[in-house]
Amino acid sequence: MRNIKTIVVVCLVVFVVSLIVGYTKWNMIPSSSPSPINKYDLRILVIVYNRAQSMLRLLNSIKEANFDGDNVKLEVWIDRSKAGVVDTLTGKTAEEFVFMHGHYEVLKHSQHVGIYGQWFATWKPRANSSEIAMILEVDLTVTFHFYKYLKLVHSKYDNIPEIKFKYLKCFKNWFAQVNQDKTFQPYVVGNVVTVWYKTFQAQGHKGLTANWLEAGLHYSGNASKPSDYENLPDQPKHIDLKGVVQY
Repeated sequence: MRNIKTIVVVCLVVFVVSLIVGYTKWNMIPSSSPSPINKYDLRILVIVYNRAQSMLRLLNSIKEANFDGDNVKLEVWIDRSKAGVVDTLTGKTAEEFVFMHGHYEVLKHSQHVGIYGQWFATWKPRANSSEIAMILEVDLTVTFHFYKYLKLVHSKYDNIPEIKFKYLKCFKNWFAQVNQDKTFQPYVVGNVVTVWYKTFQAQGHKGLTANWLEAGLHYSGNASKPSDYENLPDQPKHIDLKGVVQY
């Protein structure tokens, strides 16, 4: 009888321990449910095709930035060639990069999307999302305090319709329509950039470009941080196509 009781007690102990271990393991399994709407405070999207060195320079500048302990996601979107091939060095460099400030993910498009696809098909915020997004091409770098300024601008102007991300959706819808007309040109009456663009078209160029490694066309000195960059006005200035402040 005593042996039976002993066996029963041992079985109960094993059963309880199994429950505890099983419960612990079950809770350690990552949830497969959809991510919360406001999961990230900031989403940085780096878009690249085959410029591994430039991409790494940008990623390193992001890694060295200050994010105030906020929840950040860094995404690297790699485009494919028209033959469907991902640049080996770019893919390897992106996958070996280590980001210490949040979630990091390398995403490779399933097919060639081009620069339009990189800009228009990568960030898809939900309607009621409050995350801040920043899309960066790889010829750029960011400063240590870039996120501090970005948050300041959003906190100051998020209630202004022209600044909300819904205008990106409007632009994407507009672009999808006009892009069906292969003769369409993005000319804006009275805009000096349109004049430049037409001139370059006549010369056989396809657009305006700049190289950050070289002196600019209009400015070649060393820029310094404005002392009052944090003193934002309550209402942003509205400027017309000629650069004249309207109100």
